Amino acid sequence: MTYLTAHAGSDGTKDNTLPSVQYGLDSGADCVEVDVRRNDGGTLVLSHNESSRDSVPLADAFACLKQYPAKKMNCDLKTEGLEEAVYQLALSCGVSDQLIYSGTVEPVDFQRNHQKFAKVQVYMNIENLWPTIYENMLKGVIPLRMMDVLKDAAGQGIEVINLEYHVYDVLEDDLKQCGLKASVWTVNETGEIRRFLQDPEIINITTRKVKEAVECREELC
Repeated sequence: MTYLTAHAGSDGTKDNTLPSVQYGLDSGADCVEVDVRRNDGGTLVLSHNESSRDSVPLADAFACLKQYPAKKMNCDLKTEGLEEAVYQLALSCGVSDQLIYSGTVEPVDFQRNHQKFAKVQVYMNIENLWPTIYENMLKGVIPLRMMDVLKDAAGQGIEVINLEYHVYDVLEDDLKQCGLKASVWTVNETGEIRRFLQDPEIINITTRKVKEAVECREELC
């Protein structure tokens, strides 16, 4: 079954707030996404851009998650070097086996470094592998070495590539040839949600229209 992830701020809730987290956990989706960075005091908080004093501590979001042991939380890491700190906080909150990482996860020596947060499933953002991929795609250019990059990623133990869904349509065959699954974002159109729910290569769909996505999945099942 394809995972459904409630994007931060799903169905009109405010991004990166506890009500948004709670809504995602209650929605029927399998996972809720939050944006994570450190504030000026070094605390891990929910924030897409530079954090403010009223940003929600990640520990509070983990406390909500703990009440839903069958659910997961996708921590979209907004700055480098957060993998271990977020994992250690999750361990202390009792939710270390409920984490998914996306965002700025370091792909270099991934197989070795992943042992430091081994319970976490990783959706590796494609721009971590090729930083100019979206700029290239806007110009209609597919990097000639993309297949080599994807093969290297698979060889490092990366299993899932996280990418904007229009880019998936271009790279679908390359991903399949490399044995990689895909997590696609942010899919909000009903027809596209239904299409991806029926694609066996898609492991996760991230959407702001989570209620509608859940209904689509129930209909297809």
